[in-house]
Formats: sequence, structure tokens, C-alpha cells
Amino acid sequence: MTATRPGRNLLGASLITVVAVSIAIVVPHAPTLAAESRAPATAEYLIPEGHDALDDPAVEVVRSVGFGWYLATGPSSLLEATAATMSNPDPRMTLSQAIWPNDSYTIAAEPLFDQQWGLENTGQDGGTPDADIDILGAWPTSEGASIVIAVIDSGIDLDHPDLVDRLWTNTGEVPANGLDDDGNGYIDDVVGWDMIDDDSQPEGVHPHGTAVAGVAVASVNGVGVAGVAPRATVMALRACATINCPYSSVAEAIGYATDNGADVINLSLGGSGYSQVLADAVGYANDAGVIVIAAAGNSGEDIDVDPYYPASLDYPNIISVAATDRTDSLAVFPSGGSSLGPTSVDLAAPGSDILTTTIDGWGSWYGTSFSAPLVAGASALILDLVPTATPAQTKQILLDSVDPLPSLTGLMVSGGRLNAASAVALTSNSPPTAVAAASPEVRWAPSDVTVDGSGSFDPDGSIVSWTWSSDENSGAGETTTLTFSAVGVHEIELIVTDNLGATDSDASTVYVGRDFRDTRTSMFRTDIAWMSAIGVTRGCNPPANDLYCPEGDVTRGQMAAFINRWLDLTATSEDFFVDDNGSVFEDDINRLAAAGITEGCNPPTNDRFCPTQRLTRGQLSAFLTRVFDLPATSIDFFSDDDESIFEDNINRLAAAGITNGCNPPNNDHYCPDTFVSRAQTAAFFRRANS
Repeated sequence: MTATRPGRNLLGASLITVVAVSIAIVVPHAPTLAAESRAPATAEYLIPEGHDALDDPAVEVVRSVGFGWYLATGPSSLLEATAATMSNPDPRMTLSQAIWPNDSYTIAAEPLFDQQWGLENTGQDGGTPDADIDILGAWPTSEGASIVIAVIDSGIDLDHPDLVDRLWTNTGEVPANGLDDDGNGYIDDVVGWDMIDDDSQPEGVHPHGTAVAGVAVASVNGVGVAGVAPRATVMALRACATINCPYSSVAEAIGYATDNGADVINLSLGGSGYSQVLADAVGYANDAGVIVIAAAGNSGEDIDVDPYYPASLDYPNIISVAATDRTDSLAVFPSGGSSLGPTSVDLAAPGSDILTTTIDGWGSWYGTSFSAPLVAGASALILDLVPTATPAQTKQILLDSVDPLPSLTGLMVSGGRLNAASAVALTSNSPPTAVAAASPEVRWAPSDVTVDGSGSFDPDGSIVSWTWSSDENSGAGETTTLTFSAVGVHEIELIVTDNLGATDSDASTVYVGRDFRDTRTSMFRTDIAWMSAIGVTRGCNPPANDLYCPEGDVTRGQMAAFINRWLDLTATSEDFFVDDNGSVFEDDINRLAAAGITEGCNPPTNDRFCPTQRLTRGQLSAFLTRVFDLPATSIDFFSDDDESIFEDNINRLAAAGITNGCNPPNNDHYCPDTFVSRAQTAAFFRRANS
């Protein structure tokens, strides 16, 4: 295409040009927007909020196009007079520049896939084998299903056999009823919108938009060609009058695409003039998490030096695309060549002799216009696999998965050409696995706990963030310290996120107990802290409860209370024993009996519990065996319990690792008739719990 400035090719493709101008008219208030079709106007402008030009009653605000800009109409004389005071007027319908295509295309016959060297290069027509995006390696994993690609261009042949089944449908709109059913400001916008003619038929006036759409989404249907993402849908947005694209139309289309569910926006267009409304629109898409693919241009220039918009806009969601030929060299065109930019251009994709759809057929095209939709389609393949991927993450996947090429080294950020199979392989990596650890697991209040996520791993990628949260506080980092002041059981959740946006979670539990004054030198201090953290004990000297009495004996009634608090046993109205009436532990004792944990203390009658009797180590083994239904064992662990009625219970306890014995280091005795202390009880309970 011939450029409007010497040496500049204004549409990233070779076919369409953007009028590189911006608007400085402002709306002072939020006007009433017209939902119905408006009467024909002689001039249209996009206007940002703040200017008083629209106070004139002859000017009508049609609708908001998003991101703080409005579409206004009015008498040409009024708006042009206002625009004359501006530095960069942008009349929507007055196309002062005319760019004409100098590209040619040829209608090809079926079958056509073997001519799509950009998808699968076998060396056809003098090409270099594998100088392609390796689409056949990507399709078994992803075809872009459920992803919407907005093609903002010259319109699309809505009846094309390779595209008709791939058209996006606005489910909130009833076709042809003359109403704005979904309230988005556009009437009957079922497949998109025509920003030039302001109607719901974004038909392809010029074939460029149809060609771009085919590269991205043409169906795999036995007809014609295949798109990169053959199960994605295309939102048709006409923003170019024949081959001219006012920035204001492009900006409105970006706003429409963002507000109506597009996941990817393709801009196979560009110009050398900066436009604030275009920048605002791209920023709006960025804030909404919509990725924007932009053609780098066909001037052969370094756009780091001579910017080309929107490819040169500095937003995280912009991916700027250069073109390669069938030998993996930077493409050269009849009117120039692919632009480059060591920091402004991100990657390259095939862009020479690209066979695709055109109005009423198929044809071969060249230009970065056709490299961009290859990347748009690859983005859809990624988002199909990881719908939550951010534009920055999607971009990083594309850059990390290129085929590095010496011919592109130093000419663009990645130094490589798109490889869809590698991008999909990188995207379909196994998600990360979170592994949370906390140390110490048991502490007394207040306490600092070190949380450690270093055991987390991502077999196919890398973890980029560790986020910790609990009922008391939160933190970030692979390892950090959290402080706990409340007595109780605290669950700390770890969420890890990898470079693809995939997440996993794990939790670690810490027990923060009371700091009893009389346990600070006890070998059982940690066990006692655990007991108080889970609410089994509050202390032994109410109401102060700053002592635990670790060497004190435990009565059977106290044991009933300990077990009930530990297990939260079900209440019962039945009174099992005659000797606990009036005992503070009567309810606990009855709950134990109802649960089958005790039968009494005076067999065979067993109408008594003996709540004040001191608990022996043998009796404790019986209680714990019943609580946990410990499995039987044939091993005889100790020599001093052979005559004990609790021998079986004791051996079960030892087999479960709950006891080691009572006479270290030999530990061949259990001491079944020895009274158990409160400190020893804490140790038994904690071991049993684990």
C-alpha cells in the first residue's frame, strides 16, 4: 500500500491506514445518552470529558464509548469550527487522507492447507522447512474454544464459508428488533458493530478485515483454509472506511470489544501520529485484562526511533508483531519491509504470502497485518487453556516460547518467531504444588512462627508468588514470619502462583497455647501448650489459670473432662452412674459412657465411675485405645504388664507410637499401676492426636 507520508506505511498490514489525529473536545457533565437510532448528522467526533463545546443544543451526545470519551454529532460547521481551535481534530466521517492498496492477492483452489506455509512449512515454494508457527503441534491440546477475538478492521465477509460459523454472537441482543436489548448503547449488535456507518452490519467493504479474520479463526471444516484458533470466535468491528481508519473509530471499537467480552483484540493497523484517545482506549483494555495484538508496520523502519501507533504504546497488554518470510528472515515487501524495534517490537510471525480468506474467496496477502492475527490466534490457544492468564502472563508465554532466530537477534525483544506448539506446551504445564510448613508447630502466646513455602514446586514452570494468610495476620514471600498472640489453633493458608497464573494452596496448623508459669522448665512444656491451644485445659488455678500443675495427679473425673473437651462428645440425657451425682464432671462422664469410652469402675455391676479416683497409666491406655479404636498387635512390648488387665491396651498404645515405656533408656517397662501426672497426660494426648 502507498503511504500517506514518504517512507511510512500506515496500516500494519499493507492495506489499511489510520488517520493519526486526536480530539480535544470535552463533555462537562455526563449527558443523557441516546439509545435509539439517531438522525443523520454531517459530522461526528469523539470527545473526552471536560470541555464545554457540547453545551451547544445543536450538538448531540450519542453514547459513551468508554474510558471517559463520548461520540457526539452535530452540524459540520459547528464541530469543524470547534475543531479548528484544536491541535489534532479527528472528524469521524471526514476522511482527509486516502491510502490505496498496492498489494495483490490471488484466488486459490481447494485444498488449501498445504499452501499455508506459515502454519506448516514443509519447504514448499522454496521455503525453509519448519520456518512456521508449528500449528499441528498445538491443535491436539488447544484450538481456542470459548475465546473471543475482536478484529477491528475494515469489516468482515459475514457469509464467508470459512468464517460464518466462527462469528461471535451477542446473546443479550435480539436480532433485528430495532431495540438495544442489552442496554450497551448499540442497537441489534448481534455480531459486532460498524463504527463508520454506525449500524449493526460490520460487513467487509474492503477485503483486508476478512483476510485478517481468516488468519486468526478460519474454521477447520474441509473448506478453504485453517485459522490458528479454529474454534475461537471473531467479534466483527468495522472501524475503517474502505482503507482509512480514524483513530476515533478504532478507539470506540476497542471500548466496545472490552465492554462486550472480547478476550483478545487484533489491530492490524497503525499510524505515525500519537493519539490520546487511542492510548486511553488501549489503557482501558489493559485495565480490563484484555490483550491487544498490534502490527508493527511495513515501513522497514526502527519504531524505537520512529514510533508507530498503537504498536509503540507502552502498555503491558500490547504485543507488537513483526513479519518473517518463508525462510525465517525478516520479511521484505514490494513497498518496504517489516518494521523492527529492539524494545518496541516483541516478536515476529509469518507475514509474507499468507493464504487466507478474502471477500467471496481466498487469497495470498503480505504485511505485518497478517503476522498480528497469527499471534492473536496463538493468544486464544493460551487463554483456552488458562482463562485466568493476565495479558502480561500471556505475553510472557509467547515471548518465552519463540523459536530464536539469528536473523531476528537484536531486532526485537524476543529475537524470535512465534511457535504456537511451544506456547501451548508451556501453557499446559502442570500447575504448581503448594507445600506449607510452619515452625515451631506448637508455641505459647505470644509467639513468632516461621512459615516456609520452599517445599512448593512447579514441575514445568516457576513459582512467582507465595501468599500467606491466617485468622490473625498475613504475609508474602517464600519464607516469612507471622506473629500470633491469641491462644488457640491457627490455620495458615499458603497460595502459590506460577508464571502462567495457575495456583495451588496448602495449609499448615500452628498451636498457640497458654504460657503457664509452672511449665517453663518442664520437659512437657510443648505438650501442655498444645493441650491448652486445643482447649483441653485452661489451667489448674481458676480464675487466674496461670498455672498448670504439671506434676499433679489426674482423677478419672478430670480425664473425662479432658477427653470430652478434646473430642467434643455428644450430649446425653442418660445418667449412667450413681457415684457422680453432684460432680462437676458428671456431664463429661455421661458423654464418655454414651460414646463407649468407659463402662465404669466396678465390674461386673459397673454402676459406678469413681470420679475422684486417681488415674493410672494402665487405665489411661484403656481410655485412649477406646477413643481411637487402636488396632490389635501380637507384639508384647513390656515385661511388667503381663498380669495387668490392661496389657492388650498397653501393647496397642505402644504399637501406635503413643508410648515408649516408663524406664528410659531400656523402656522395657510401662508401669501400668503408676498414677499418671497432668504433664504426662498432655504428652499421651498429643502423641495420640498425631
